[in-house]
Amino acid sequence: MIYQLENAIVDDSNLLIKYKLNNIFEYAKDLDQEEINKINNYVNSKIPKQINNYKIIKSDNKIIGCLLIEKHLDGVILDEIFIEEEYRNNGIGTKIINNVLSNYCIVYLWVYKNNIKAIKLYEKLGFLIIENTETRYFMKYSKIENARNFCKEVKELSKKYNLPFFVVTDGASATSNNGCEAVKNARDNHKKWELEHNFDPEEDWSEK
Repeated sequence: MIYQLENAIVDDSNLLIKYKLNNIFEYAKDLDQEEINKINNYVNSKIPKQINNYKIIKSDNKIIGCLLIEKHLDGVILDEIFIEEEYRNNGIGTKIINNVLSNYCIVYLWVYKNNIKAIKLYEKLGFLIIENTETRYFMKYSKIENARNFCKEVKELSKKYNLPFFVVTDGASATSNNGCEAVKNARDNHKKWELEHNFDPEEDWSEK
């Protein structure tokens, strides 16, 4: 399904508040009235301050959800993604998240522990749990860390099968060779590229 992202405007505030509260109350259960009131007050005061960072998700010119990305630590946080129920399970959310990951090297997010479907998706996309509370996980995607872990796994496979290899991916590379000309040629060509782009050709990311 095709979608578009548009900058949110002040007139979208009430809709964004509704989306935020829906996201929270769908998974935050057994709340007493005091907790509910605190959440409502927090969201109503917070959304107007974040409006410039919100994106409205549209399909066929109809608003179907929202997206919020903000700076956080050494990357960004995917603070909100909401899709109207009738438009879910069409791949829109996955496409949007993949687009975020292609534009940022480090992405954080919070997810409720009982949102099993979302957790499985985030793990599939390369997010790792780095912190948890009673009800939520804090997850991190790092393109470089994932690339280095990939190189380490390839290196272990090469040992298992006793095969030379050279691998390069977005953010890391690794090699082990016992005289294979094809591997040597591939690595030599990559060394030239690394030197041209001011990278250290002797750095083995599988050792990081």
